[in-house]
Amino acid sequence: MKYKINYNQLIAGKHYKENSEVEFNAGTDRNFIARLITIKAIEEIKEPKSEVKKDKPAKEKANDTNQSAKE
Repeated sequence: MKYKINYNQLIAGKHYKENSEVEFNAGTDRNFIARLITIKAIEEIKEPKSEVKKDKPAKEKANDTNQSAKE
């Protein structure tokens, strides 16, 4: 998971600049990451999920048919 650095700081022996990104190794202590989030040193970057929009032509066609019948 990627995180945004909120201010210049030293994390795990490496210097990070404000607004840069960091991705921790899989073995990184979750409590360490949670503490950094709690003190607002980092924040999670939420990647937008691609949403597939479902077409609803069946309902539209049904409505068109109903309207034509009413007229």
